[in-house]
Amino acid sequence: MKRAFISPPRSWFLTILASLFSFFGSGFLAAQGNGFFQTLSMETLNLTSTQIQRVQELDALDYVKETTFAQFGNLEQEEQDGFLGFKIPGDTTNYISKGTLVNYESETNYTWSGNLTNQNGFLILVSRPEGKGAYVQAGNRFFTSIPINDGKNIFIEYQSSEYEVNDCSPYEGTNETLNYCEEDNNTCPANIAVLVIVTQEAQNFFISLGNPFAAVIAAELGVASTNFAFQNSQVTNKQITRTWEFVDWFTLTNDPIHDLDTLASSPGIQQLRADRRADLVVMLTDDRYAGIAGIANFGPCFDCAFSIVEAPSMIMPRWTLAHELAHNFGADHNRSANVPCNNCEAGIDPCAHAWRFIDGIGAERRTILARLFGNQQAAGLERILHYSNPNVQFNGTPTGTDENDMVNGENDNSKKIRNTGCLISNYYPTQELTTMITGLDHVCQGDGYVLNAVVFEPVAGFPGQPPYSYEWRWSLSPATSGFPFSDPSLAGDPTFSVDNFPFLFQFSQFWLIVRVTAADGTVAVANKLIHTFDCPQQMKMPGAQDHSYELAEDDKLPSSIPALGPALFPNPASGRLQIMVPRGCGENAEVIVCDLQGTPLKKFAVDASQPILETDLSELPAGMYLCKIPNENGFYLQKFILVK
Repeated sequence: MKRAFISPPRSWFLTILASLFSFFGSGFLAAQGNGFFQTLSMETLNLTSTQIQRVQELDALDYVKETTFAQFGNLEQEEQDGFLGFKIPGDTTNYISKGTLVNYESETNYTWSGNLTNQNGFLILVSRPEGKGAYVQAGNRFFTSIPINDGKNIFIEYQSSEYEVNDCSPYEGTNETLNYCEEDNNTCPANIAVLVIVTQEAQNFFISLGNPFAAVIAAELGVASTNFAFQNSQVTNKQITRTWEFVDWFTLTNDPIHDLDTLASSPGIQQLRADRRADLVVMLTDDRYAGIAGIANFGPCFDCAFSIVEAPSMIMPRWTLAHELAHNFGADHNRSANVPCNNCEAGIDPCAHAWRFIDGIGAERRTILARLFGNQQAAGLERILHYSNPNVQFNGTPTGTDENDMVNGENDNSKKIRNTGCLISNYYPTQELTTMITGLDHVCQGDGYVLNAVVFEPVAGFPGQPPYSYEWRWSLSPATSGFPFSDPSLAGDPTFSVDNFPFLFQFSQFWLIVRVTAADGTVAVANKLIHTFDCPQQMKMPGAQDHSYELAEDDKLPSSIPALGPALFPNPASGRLQIMVPRGCGENAEVIVCDLQGTPLKKFAVDASQPILETDLSELPAGMYLCKIPNENGFYLQKFILVK
């Protein structure tokens, strides 16, 4: 299996960092115990009798395999150049997640999404003042973590073969959808605001676990998984933002169609939507609706922008919120011919259909909107975090079909979402200053490609009005404010050309950060992971992008470990630091330890005959540092932490 983008030899380290660390038991995770998640015993949590009873009830459910407890670590300190090591509570396996969609403001306000690099799966993290949450897939194991109390979280592992196949009931289509399969408008930037209504019934479902805001964190995970699915499916330049509101006055019934109609017509909900300037509205309930996990309007249209999601499905790996929101964009289930399928729609749009398929390793997969017939959700049949797209592969197999497929027709929900995203984002112009970096996430030196900071300007009367100033920064880590560029002309420029800063091409990837400041001082920040290539020799141009979980042959470990590239261990270090130095560094090469401003503090000569350099940094104060490690193309920067 090959990937669309092949990293140049100078960057093997970044693509196989996780595999490398698995060879060093005292490396990436050793200094951190369990890594990011610190396992807790139930006895240390001081749970109330109600919480203990609720945990016992969860354990007794057929689809719950096990519950454990943990505390989240410090993301800024524990992630290393966009990689995060962790163990699942109660497990001894080391996992590494490579962050690809990360928004970090502080330890109480961040989102992390990224696939695992040494295991089939992914990690999604959210942190808000109300608490923290996580989705984890590791092979055929699925976990959800939601807050309970005092910064502590419960981890729920699911036994997917025992799921009930509750699905959704899309409702009230609109003929407007017939216009959005012809042209593929993937370039317009869209910021889609979603208002999450948390009913008292949904809140009650979570309160028994001890945190009344757990429903909000579950919704945050749903939004984060939707944005990650956008990225995985090449729904570029589109993002979901959210706001939420507790509502205790909405009267629920056991009829989902009635409740959806009431939600859309309620004057109170309409006023909330207008006040929050929300393009879409989703309401969380308890598990009152028989046989379904959610219901949604088919869109796109201003009055068919509503959906309902049962709260219990938010803590299962069903991606129900991502599923229902996609219906508001006009995306549809799989066709009846894509069998076996229960109540699959014939479709009101030629392209907008999900896809169920057998991938390149023989496993059955289905995209987010694909349905099943009967109890077929055995291990391996969970939905993948992708909307159907014939140009994106999963384990070597396209996740959809195009208009040239005379047997299956076109099954490309990503096209429908791309084409309707900007229409939906204009239902209500935003009231908050927001920005986004648009453009390709891969650049070749000399191609002159320009990235743009797009500003979503608030409507008149709200903070964040123009004119705007722009501060561009770069970093190897997404959990940092980054390093400023020295060029003062960038301050007023919403465009950025990587070619103007050739030193960036020594890195196979880096994070580009833009900070937009309005006339009144209101600030919006966005970042984007950029991959660099020596084109055309070292890069395959974009086409059938493969988001497989298995390592490509190009990413496999060669037999000689030192040839891979640099590594630091232990990290954090308490004084002595071992540095793996790649071969081919040349004579008189040096390893240089710098502060975060790049000022050299210590230099160590490299002995070409010794692949591991032993250093003593005990005289330096505790803190975060950069290590400048030579390679055959120049040098590589890696962050590390020194503790006392």
